[in-house]
Amino acid sequence: MYFYLLGPLSVQNVTVTHVTPTEIFLHWDPPDPESFHHYLVTTLDVQDNKSEEVFVEKLNISTAIRGLKSFHHYLIYLFSVAERGTLSCFEQPISAITGVNPPQKVYAKPEDVGEDSIILQWESPQDGHEVYIQIKSIPDKREVMTFFVKDANRFKIDNLIPGMTYDIGMATVMNGNLSELVTIQQTLKPKPVQIVIPYESYSSSVILFVQTPDIGVFDGIQIVTEGGPNVTRPLKHDNKITVDNLTPGTEYNFFVSIISGTKLSDVYYVPAVKTCLEAPSIIHEGKVTDSSIEILWNRADGNFQHYEITCINCADIFMVQKVVQEAATFSNLEPATVYTFSIRTEKEGFKDSTPNVKEIQTGTAATFTFDNLSPGTDFSVSVITTKGLKRSHPIVLMVSTCPDPPSDLLIFGQEENTIYLSWKFPQGGFEKFQVSYCMTSRKEKLFKVFVDGNKVQVKNLTPGVDYMFHVKTVRGKDYSVSMMKKVTTKPEKPEKLKAFNISAHSFSLRWSLPSGHAEGFHVDLVPDSGFVAIKDLGGGEYQVDVSNAVPGTRYDVTISSISATTYSSPVSRTVTTNVTSEYVLLFGSSINLLDGNTYVSNMGFICMKAVW
Repeated sequence: MYFYLLGPLSVQNVTVTHVTPTEIFLHWDPPDPESFHHYLVTTLDVQDNKSEEVFVEKLNISTAIRGLKSFHHYLIYLFSVAERGTLSCFEQPISAITGVNPPQKVYAKPEDVGEDSIILQWESPQDGHEVYIQIKSIPDKREVMTFFVKDANRFKIDNLIPGMTYDIGMATVMNGNLSELVTIQQTLKPKPVQIVIPYESYSSSVILFVQTPDIGVFDGIQIVTEGGPNVTRPLKHDNKITVDNLTPGTEYNFFVSIISGTKLSDVYYVPAVKTCLEAPSIIHEGKVTDSSIEILWNRADGNFQHYEITCINCADIFMVQKVVQEAATFSNLEPATVYTFSIRTEKEGFKDSTPNVKEIQTGTAATFTFDNLSPGTDFSVSVITTKGLKRSHPIVLMVSTCPDPPSDLLIFGQEENTIYLSWKFPQGGFEKFQVSYCMTSRKEKLFKVFVDGNKVQVKNLTPGVDYMFHVKTVRGKDYSVSMMKKVTTKPEKPEKLKAFNISAHSFSLRWSLPSGHAEGFHVDLVPDSGFVAIKDLGGGEYQVDVSNAVPGTRYDVTISSISATTYSSPVSRTVTTNVTSEYVLLFGSSINLLDGNTYVSNMGFICMKAVW
């Protein structure tokens, strides 16, 4: 008796799915799983005539053959193997050639990146003697420059666009076959600016006029300030760039470059640009007598040497002072005379600052108080100096008394978005009234309106919010003290009120928070029988649950929003609780309806409806 061992079924549709310089990836359709135990992959290097075997588990339908040599021809045999080691039938091998090794470390040194050229460097694989180079600009990838370079590891590409960003790809060439592309991105150095002119100077900024290059592309301008801030700006249409945050009275050197991506052009040097001197601020009087005036001011920002204070209408010998402190005193002045002072900063080599002017009057030897004058009235006061029978020429002063404030400020109307105010006219002269108001929670934002009469309607307020109103009398540049009134706008009524969960002894209503502000809600029941509980459901939703209600009763439910002590207009809903009924069968086994309260059984006995 003879026994024959039959081999397992062969795999089907063996394909090469991917090839690298050192790997081959296979995929196949498996045979009947009952017919084999695992796979055997045999790889034969045709050039070296060496083979290797690899076992693959039964559940796999793909594998990767690794550790191969680049650009070698391989024959691959794939067998299914039975549990006792029997191989499937011999099939034609799969032929595959591994890929070509790409170049390594493709780069360009910073000093090799020019305005219209670039020098590339790379490391070729051991068996590679020729490379393929392609270069294309980012904006227009349809235009491609290609080069083939033999036996070299550096190559210069010319005739490029300054400031342009290029995608550069490089591959090894072997027998007409290309490796995978190694790609880098490189931006060329942009052309420098043609000229930079200081266009205008201020105390803390300088405007530069920049003439940009007419060749190439770029993103903007970078300005490096020696001893100051550095700025990068997109170029404006008028070619003017402002450098801010400079110190007044300082000389700066600027270094201006064109920028494209991260690449800077050669520097254009702009020396000795000076900012203006800052003028002194907040000039005010110090000690003033009938013959002297002390002038004080805040220190000027930036750098300067001293201040020059000029008394424009003083005697010549007392006209000008130069000081380094923020104070100066002028003496030997005439009493009751208005003097005009001009103050500016100075520094050698710099233009003087713009002057600030202040008028100050010397005091008088005598004072007099006028009482019981009419408010809001213009008065002419003549002052004459006498000595014996002699009289001086009069000095005439025009003086105005401040207006009185309005009285009896009232709120005579409140709405959700509007408040109505009224007041009584003050005594004396006036022109109009200033009404100012703000939310008590945000006092910094003050709104003002002017009215001619004694009533005002203030609109566009937020419902349910506390406001503070101030009313002043206005006459010319004079204002009275304020009359104040705090008032709360009427809150908005609840929205989307609906009833649900209605039973004999309870029901519920739900509504949405109105716009504006509301501190709470008030619920009224008519008749007043039932326990009320209000819930905040979150998300601007509220609910009231009414329990212990009377069955079969019609309730009128009224809900109002509350802000402080102000109630909104009410919103009402009518809810009728359900009736609880049971029927008492006196005799008989079935009933027929006579009316709403009485039934008759099939034996003629009467059934009565009892209600609890």
